[in-house]
Amino acid sequence: MQYLRLFHGRHTPDEQLSDWGFDGPIFACVSGVSVTYACEIKFENQDDELCVLKIVDDLVYYNDCWYGDFEIISDSEQNIPDLDVFDETKAQHDGWHARVRREAKRRQAKKKTKVLGTRNLKLRAT
Repeated sequence: MQYLRLFHGRHTPDEQLSDWGFDGPIFACVSGVSVTYACEIKFENQDDELCVLKIVDDLVYYNDCWYGDFEIISDSEQNIPDLDVFDETKAQHDGWHARVRREAKRRQAKKKTKVLGTRNLKLRAT
């Protein structure tokens, strides 16, 4: 049996780690693992279901966490701790960078509103 282990975890992609980050889930892989164009990691679990993890900006996303590394291990290499059950809904994300850009625009608009609200502007027709 093979296993896919995620590690070097962080809570946001831009989080500056002072250490190696945290360990992530370990999934059982029945038929091996494939990586497509460094965008997806695919494997079949024990129930013969296709599992897909997304790689975004060099990080693997799962369950609101981002992982810098993954490895494939076999049970002959080491004792495998409790396995995690793959949940497809935890492997989907709404585009972290898009969310950050929306927040930045919202903050910028708020700043402009504050500045314009404190000034008494009079426009003169020319």
